[in-house]
Amino acid sequence: MAVTERTVTRCYSLSDRPESSHYRITVKRVAPPAQRPELPSGASSSYLHDRVQVGDVLRIKAPAGRFFIDANSDLPVVMVAGGIGVTPMMSMLRWCLAEQSRRTVHLYYGVRRGSEQVFKQTLESLAATHPNFHLNVVQSDPAPDDVPGHDGQHVGRIDVDLLRRTLPHGRHQFYVCGPPAMMASVVPAWCQRWASGASVRRTSTSSRSGPHRCHRSERVRRSMRHPTWVRWRLSMCSFVAPAAR
Repeated sequence: MAVTERTVTRCYSLSDRPESSHYRITVKRVAPPAQRPELPSGASSSYLHDRVQVGDVLRIKAPAGRFFIDANSDLPVVMVAGGIGVTPMMSMLRWCLAEQSRRTVHLYYGVRRGSEQVFKQTLESLAATHPNFHLNVVQSDPAPDDVPGHDGQHVGRIDVDLLRRTLPHGRHQFYVCGPPAMMASVVPAWCQRWASGASVRRTSTSSRSGPHRCHRSERVRRSMRHPTWVRWRLSMCSFVAPAAR
């Protein structure tokens, strides 16, 4: 896309299950750092939020990458997302609920407080209508008006101890996506804890995260992220584009 005098290329994850008629992405507006308010906002996200209108034509590439759900397995799925890392999980979750409705899915979604939770109503609706989908919102710094059990099921951070207490025994497939700090601190611990009984696929919300060496019994894959391309919502905007034919 053309932003001012230069062309900017960005990669975004699909935020809905692939459809024959369209693809959807969801983009967070990137504001300047709180400690450096003089810096400009994110070039691409600001352009999409402020300039793009329904009916505009954007140059896009087809979805690509390797961070997607294993459709050939019936193992229970454990999705772990931090912040905007929930976006690719929405695509896999919606696909799984539609195509493998009997497959158990656990989503652990880490946010600071309820106001920062993305897809809140959608996730609550899916959990209420799909008995095999188990939603666990984990708040690290709940707001005074957040209601325990409603706005979040757990207080703290997503770690091995939480998973050990809340997951049933047995084999699972893990899918992890979050900020670099979360990936660096929790993924090695999970790899050590579940190395013999689970497969792990991970990607970071930063393209600069390095690979993590895990036990040979695990499958750890990095994502190339899904480039695709309208409907706005507060600080997030969703884009719907016709699928390639």
